[in-house]
Amino acid sequence: MELSKRFALGLGLAGLISGTASAQTFTRLIAEGDPVPGGAVGELITRIDNVDINNSGDWACELDGDGPVTNDAYTLVNGVIAFQEGMTTGIASPVGATTIWMDSVDINDDGDQLFLVNASDSNGNDVQLVIRNGVTIYEQNHSACIAPGTALGMTYTGLSEVWQNNHNQLLLAASIGPLTDGIMIKVELDPVTGAVVSETKLAMEGEILPGHSWPIQGFSESKGRNGITDAGDVFWYVDDEHSTGGSTLDDSNIYVNSTRLYNEADAFPADMSQEFDHFSTAEMDFNSAGDFVFSGFDRNPDNTLDSWIYTSIGGVITPLAHEGDPVPAAIGGPWITKGYGFGGTVPISENGDVLWFIDWDDPDTDIDTALMFNDAIIMHEGTTVLDGLIVDEVPNGESEIAMSDDGSYAIAEVVLAGSIDALYIITDLEPGVGTHFCDPSSANSTGLSTSLSGSFLAGNGIGGGLSDLHLECTNGIANQLGYFLVGSTATDPGLSVSNGTLCLAGGPFYRYNMIGTTSNSVGIFDAGGTLVNVAGTSSVGPVGSETGFDVPDGVAGTSMAITAGSTWHFQVWHRDTPAGVGTSNFSNGLSVTF
Repeated sequence: MELSKRFALGLGLAGLISGTASAQTFTRLIAEGDPVPGGAVGELITRIDNVDINNSGDWACELDGDGPVTNDAYTLVNGVIAFQEGMTTGIASPVGATTIWMDSVDINDDGDQLFLVNASDSNGNDVQLVIRNGVTIYEQNHSACIAPGTALGMTYTGLSEVWQNNHNQLLLAASIGPLTDGIMIKVELDPVTGAVVSETKLAMEGEILPGHSWPIQGFSESKGRNGITDAGDVFWYVDDEHSTGGSTLDDSNIYVNSTRLYNEADAFPADMSQEFDHFSTAEMDFNSAGDFVFSGFDRNPDNTLDSWIYTSIGGVITPLAHEGDPVPAAIGGPWITKGYGFGGTVPISENGDVLWFIDWDDPDTDIDTALMFNDAIIMHEGTTVLDGLIVDEVPNGESEIAMSDDGSYAIAEVVLAGSIDALYIITDLEPGVGTHFCDPSSANSTGLSTSLSGSFLAGNGIGGGLSDLHLECTNGIANQLGYFLVGSTATDPGLSVSNGTLCLAGGPFYRYNMIGTTSNSVGIFDAGGTLVNVAGTSSVGPVGSETGFDVPDGVAGTSMAITAGSTWHFQVWHRDTPAGVGTSNFSNGLSVTF
């Protein structure tokens, strides 16, 4: 797993997590009791809902204030009012329409703002609108459905939900025609004007999908059960009719584009002795590589053992947690995973990182839930302290939490002691691995310090014939070579060598060799300063351009061996410039206990 990118938010440090091994940074945005940003003088926030965040840290949410009930609901984007109940703010068409309430908030990595708005037109009629970047692109009972395979002249009689990617594509759940049949539509937008260019029907109520015996009864239009990736792939849920002859045991399906991924009678991938159970409350998410996370149920008759959350990365199924099994090691203690609220909303990043919710059987129910990032706790009920207040409730619903596509940011609506509803941006989601020393290292000829960091590929180390440790080296010299060192001793400050500092001096240290040879595991820094093509093992990146190094259990021909409980220290040696004069340098050091 490649480390998630980091970006400075520039909003100031408002809270640090307490009581876990991680080091997330929490920045408070708004909270119950704060003045409504841009609202009436003296109007205070009473509720927060429907959150979203992108790779740049741009954020959006809905809130209620304690002002007049006809105009006390708001949508904020980066703290500025985008829509206000009872006002025309944010609605260009139809002219004179005012917001009633918001149903969906979506801000992508290009900053495109997508909203599903329930409004009142100038005649007082309720109307649903899809508004993107200030332009109404769909209007209930007005916009025509232009998807091939639908009858001419059909208009959208209902707009249920909408999703966007970063490439001017939408997934629209709606209804059309006088019978208000549900329909799932993929939409292409003009990249300049944002207008609808084309529509593709995925499926519509009453139709029979290929390979099915019964017509479609309906769709599950939840925000967390459908979506569209940057690859243009759509994933969506559909139920077949069962009241007239179909079976409730095999009537639910998950599709990716036009291909069925799962039927609820299929074998359960994480436990092939079971079948899937209902999909109606399952949650999932995909990234553009086709990796996905699934939080749902098998058909175990013991319903205290039927809840799972697992990932499919490169087609490999890996359970994150299973009801009835021990909790992840990061939680500690003799606890068993419970199914209450299990999984929650489960966004997955482009790197395959997952944000998810867990509950366990601690008899003290004030401290028995947590928000997880992969296998690490980032927020613990009754333990995490934000701005001097204990977190009373950890978020787990689609209106309460979201993560940026690259895994750099999360946004979470939490309940603090005193029943205070508060909204935070979370950075440094990936806790990283190990302790840095000799950090920063001596500057290289670019003026930057070569940086070494680590992450565990799975679990907490030791497994699969490797140490499970993946090392990444950045800020190096383009087109110069480097290799990884490991030692039994860390020294800080270290020994000056050439342009840098060797911090493994004072005890035995070794270089990693190509497997089966005595040649150095040499890599080359690419144009961006990342060490790539390391001769040895690496699982990050396409073949031929892998970044970093997957650390093996030992160094061939030496007594160096990584075992459970052992601590080893790592550093990178590399050529510096000007080339050909024998100058070299080192990264910072990293100490890891396995």
